[in-house]
Amino acid sequence: MAGHGSPAGGGRSYSIRRVVTALVVALVAIVSAQAVRQCMAAWDGYVNALKVIETNDMVDRLLQSAQNLAFERGRTNVVLRGPDPISGDNRVFLDQRRNAAASNMDEALRRIPAGLEQQGGAVRSGYARLIGLRAEIDAAVSHPLAARDPTLADRWFSTTSGLLKDIAGLASAVALRRDRFTPEFRILSRVKGMAFELRDALGVESSRIAATMVAGNAMSRATLVEIMQLRGQGAASWSALRREVALTDSIALTAALETVGREFFGKFRPLEDQAIAALTGGQPLPLSIKAFTGASVPALDSIAALMSAATAETLVYAQANLEQTRMAMVYNLASGALAISLGVGTVLVTIGRLLTPLYRVQCRLAALAAGDAAFEPRRQERSDEIGQMQEAMVALHDSLIERRRVETELRATTTRLGLVLETAGEGIFGIDGDGRISFANQTVARVFGFSSVQALLGRKTAEAVGHRLADGSPCHDGMCFIRATMRDGRTRRVTDEFFQMADGIRTPVEYVVSPQMAGNSIVGAVVVFHDIVERRRAEREMQELLARQRAVLGNTPIGIAIVDQDRRIIEANEAFGRVFGRDADGLIGQPTTVLYADSEQYEEIGHRAYPMIEQGQVFESELLMKRGDGSDVWVRAVAHMVDEKAPELGVVWAAEDVTERKALELDIKRSNAELERFAYVASHDLRQPLRMVSSYLMLLERRLKERLDEDERQFIGFAVDGAKRMDRMIIDLLEYSRLGCHGQAGEVVSLAGILGQAVDNLGAAIAESGAEVVIPSGLPQVFGFESELVRLFQNLIGNAIKFRAPDRRPSVTLECVDMAREWIIAVSDNGIGIAPEDHQRLFVVFQRLVSQEQYEGNGIGLAVCRKICENNGGRIWVESEKGAGSTFLVALPKLV
Repeated sequence: MAGHGSPAGGGRSYSIRRVVTALVVALVAIVSAQAVRQCMAAWDGYVNALKVIETNDMVDRLLQSAQNLAFERGRTNVVLRGPDPISGDNRVFLDQRRNAAASNMDEALRRIPAGLEQQGGAVRSGYARLIGLRAEIDAAVSHPLAARDPTLADRWFSTTSGLLKDIAGLASAVALRRDRFTPEFRILSRVKGMAFELRDALGVESSRIAATMVAGNAMSRATLVEIMQLRGQGAASWSALRREVALTDSIALTAALETVGREFFGKFRPLEDQAIAALTGGQPLPLSIKAFTGASVPALDSIAALMSAATAETLVYAQANLEQTRMAMVYNLASGALAISLGVGTVLVTIGRLLTPLYRVQCRLAALAAGDAAFEPRRQERSDEIGQMQEAMVALHDSLIERRRVETELRATTTRLGLVLETAGEGIFGIDGDGRISFANQTVARVFGFSSVQALLGRKTAEAVGHRLADGSPCHDGMCFIRATMRDGRTRRVTDEFFQMADGIRTPVEYVVSPQMAGNSIVGAVVVFHDIVERRRAEREMQELLARQRAVLGNTPIGIAIVDQDRRIIEANEAFGRVFGRDADGLIGQPTTVLYADSEQYEEIGHRAYPMIEQGQVFESELLMKRGDGSDVWVRAVAHMVDEKAPELGVVWAAEDVTERKALELDIKRSNAELERFAYVASHDLRQPLRMVSSYLMLLERRLKERLDEDERQFIGFAVDGAKRMDRMIIDLLEYSRLGCHGQAGEVVSLAGILGQAVDNLGAAIAESGAEVVIPSGLPQVFGFESELVRLFQNLIGNAIKFRAPDRRPSVTLECVDMAREWIIAVSDNGIGIAPEDHQRLFVVFQRLVSQEQYEGNGIGLAVCRKICENNGGRIWVESEKGAGSTFLVALPKLV
């Protein structure tokens, strides 16, 4: 009975093992499937959160682009309806807005999601039409209003407004696809949409008012009705926007909303009301069109700031949502991994507990048979078949471990040798006893032009490397150092011999040959070499460079020296020696103190020059130094570092003898002083006879008054008037000669103060003529001589009043334009104008374009203006036509 019961029991045990294993596997599968579903759901939420962030960025780009296009719409509409060509500040404003709109628009259109191609296509086509219309507008605004297409402004406004509506629709559709299931995102999307509607309505309103202002006409009833309708739309959008912002409980949005109320409704709306009242009532405008459009920018920008704040709030919600979905995904992944690990562990433990020791022995024997000796077999004190099997398994394991150790050491040695061969920059090859190549690295194959190392192996050395001696003759047994090493076993270093490549070209090499030993026997040689072509070429180039440098230094007429960090001369050319009356070779190694008058000058120049030189700047100065014989020499010295990245290379000093030029400058100064004294004495002596002539003529006229007829009195009047004009000309000529002779240096002066003094000095002439003089605000500061600049602008404004047209009141307008390196001040008038062919004669002394009877004067005023401009580092020119007024332009350098 017992013999029959064991198989039955074993059968039941095997069946239970299978059932338990199946149940555990099923449980693990169910838990794993649930974990996978949860992870997929968390991943979907994570992906949606990322898409919300991407959508928010795209909507923000669309609205930012629309904001800048709205600014462009309004400013372009004003410029198109204005009488004058576009101004420089308007051009800069439009370029900035166009560039800002283009960068956001291009990126937004590139990322339009699937399903919105139709709305995206409408925006693309509308933007393309707008770009095409810009070219026509850019051409039109360069001309006056009369030369423009009268329909262009309406076409521009209609095209831009349609595009803005399409952009708003696309932004709303994009936001709706992501925001419709999330209340926070939905509210914020409505805030951005309403803010854009508010900005569009208020922008169109301000543009209509500005267009009416620039046209210079009274506001029509239709325009006033349209503005009131736009205000109604803006008020509705404002009320709805305030309600939506209140729902968000956002401090940032509430603050941005208050800024809109303050900037637009508090500051800019009153300006609109004043402008509307003036335009409808026929009254003067309370402010200029430039001031009006400038005030609209911060007001409308505050609405853009509100949209940006809503976008930032959306991003905060999206980031929080992204973090929640990320944490959920990590949690589900961790839970699933833990459940699967526990399930797998349960399966392994269950199966392991049911396996028999014999099964373990079977597996280990199979592993040993496959060469796996990673485990350590346990030794058992048993004498039965299982014990014998254990002993055999231990012996097999020990044998396998020893074989693995030997194989591992052999592989490590082979790997190290191969690594050395392949990573060495030198060529390495071995020669066996028959003179054939036994091994080589890739460098050998590359240098000698073989496709691979295998193509070299087994070849005769003479055939593979073409060894030749230093004189180019073939290497033979009695003269070959490689064969000598294979005979005597000595290691040799050889240079200036040649190896010949496969294409027949010889390359000079330097090599080391060592014996290859097997015990005490020489079985070959190992050669390590590298070609020295580059080294020889570098040596030749260095020698040529040094020769060229010496030739350049020797033939350069300017004295050049190189001074090290201790201020010692390490190189000097002959010209440098001639400047200082010394031998150039004798200066090398000398401290530069030998060139200075004394140690104090040496220290003073060092403190001035070397801080600039060490910062990479160029030091330049004219110095009074000493020649070798002790005489003075004026030197123009220029110094800079040889290489800023390598200060140890020293400093280059260039020296030029300017002693004769300095002496000439002193002579010129003395000559100018003598000429000035001569001009003063001459003018004083010339004026005395003229005063006597005019005085005696006037005395003669009084004594002979009753006996003179009309012609004789007129003749005496001509003579007296001529003497007076001659006296005035002498005074003007003396003042002209004294221009530029200052006892002190120029200073920074306010251009506004200069123009104010000039206008004050002309107060009587302005009042008498009823002239209007317009001076802009925000004028810069300039460097110059205040008294001369006051006289300059006093002459220009006085001429504009003097040479006025008889049929209109004189009007003088000053403008200041910021150019790259200078200020351009324009003085424009509505006077008699100047013919183009007379422009060059204007600035010549005593050149008059009108008769003395029409306009009195000596024709020296504009010559004085030109000389003042030149003395102050500027220039002057005129733009004018006969009968159309004149514009005198003065260019003054900016402050450095």
